[in-house]
Amino acid sequence: MLDWGTSFDRLFSADESASSPFLGGLQPVYRVMLRANVLLHRTTEGRSDPESRRSDAREYLELWRQLDELESRVPKLYHERSLSAENIELYKAKHKLAILALRVQLCKIARPLASPTDSDIRGYISEAVTILKDLDVREPGNPALRWPLTILACASYEHQDFALFTAKMQDMQSVVDPANREKLSSAQAVMSCHQQTAVGVHPVLGNDRNSNCHTAARIDLLLEPWKLLSLDSSFSWH
Repeated sequence: MLDWGTSFDRLFSADESASSPFLGGLQPVYRVMLRANVLLHRTTEGRSDPESRRSDAREYLELWRQLDELESRVPKLYHERSLSAENIELYKAKHKLAILALRVQLCKIARPLASPTDSDIRGYISEAVTILKDLDVREPGNPALRWPLTILACASYEHQDFALFTAKMQDMQSVVDPANREKLSSAQAVMSCHQQTAVGVHPVLGNDRNSNCHTAARIDLLLEPWKLLSLDSSFSWH
């Protein structure tokens, strides 16, 4: 379904400060996340008529505007709630990480040939690494960072950054539900088939999963995210 109409309002509360009861983060972030994936679906269909391209460009700019607005609110987030200072800082950090990851995803949607060495993407990754280094993401039952961490890992260029993101994904597996645990495990397995380079990706020698992997750049998985759900990459949403 490409035209969601009022479905967004039904899926996500109009209260901008409301948290999702099943995703663990703030509703506005998930609205942007869902719309970004709808935009990805549209753009990867190869629609070439001028009106479709203009519509997609408008949607991209609108999503970027919403991320700017969400980021501007981060300093005041959660202070009206009965939370400890430690929890407030944790939730702010998770919110900021989700925004950074969505910026990376939108960059890749707008520029399908975008590389992990592009300056804007490296900047977002660097900022995420700074936030995440000392952050314990193991909040029982909260899967809010599953997709953001996957995006950041796909787009990371430095080995130590990729190792950090995947280590945090591993940490999350011990505290989330079985469905999210399986998705985290699958994404790690698919990404581990490859090593990111400035010009693309090469299979990891000696990895017995290589027979199921392609030599596309790891960041290119963001254009085909269904491949992160299974080593069987023949599945497509088209």
